[in-house]
Amino acid sequence: IVWKPPGWEVTVSDGEEDQAVYSSGPQLQDWLRHRFPDCPIARDPVASYGLVHRLDRETSGMVMWAPTYQSYYALRLAFATERVQKEYLCLCDGWLPQEPRLLDGGIQRILPKEPGAGRHTSQVSSCGRRARTEIRDVEHAVGPGGEAVSFVKVRIYTGRLHQIRVHLSHEGHPLVGDGTYGGSCPSWVPRIFLHAAKLVLLPDAPDADPASQDSPGALQAELPLPKDLQQAADSLLPLA
Repeated sequence: IVWKPPGWEVTVSDGEEDQAVYSSGPQLQDWLRHRFPDCPIARDPVASYGLVHRLDRETSGMVMWAPTYQSYYALRLAFATERVQKEYLCLCDGWLPQEPRLLDGGIQRILPKEPGAGRHTSQVSSCGRRARTEIRDVEHAVGPGGEAVSFVKVRIYTGRLHQIRVHLSHEGHPLVGDGTYGGSCPSWVPRIFLHAAKLVLLPDAPDADPASQDSPGALQAELPLPKDLQQAADSLLPLA
């Protein structure tokens, strides 16, 4: 498990998207190549330098990295068979309905009108690719300026570009700090409030339940909010 700070990029193909999105931030794969010079896969762009999935540039959190080719293809198979669960913590505008539910609107990537003329974005569309985002837990709160906000735990089963941001914006509750998709940008939130907080690898067993994290042999890793987002969360007034 590799910790990706906000502002760093994972510009590799992960099998979920047609192509990587390149920008100007530090590259996680460059760090891996220098940190693990004796790992051939860390120098191999065809195998995505061992990185099994991506995170958006401004998203912090955990990324799975495979130090060998055998573990890389085993993890790719685990993703393809939905044996990897990814959970995120985010803060969105307004009071999101609290009942658990699945957001499954297809997501379509929107390319800049001209190469290099702007960043790629996405939108919910009937022509889009399959995308599933599960709303697992919602807590209502009030921000320092009296803003209505919701602290949300989500799990994603696909990895489309900006998936959580696009799905919640489509619901009318964009992420705080996410001006690209209509979110408010108050001074007490330093960036898009989105953090990859938990990864679960379910065993390759016939009786393993993909909806459960309690299957015998499941491997889990958790990462608390980084300091910048924790300070923002500490400034909220929870509602009973």
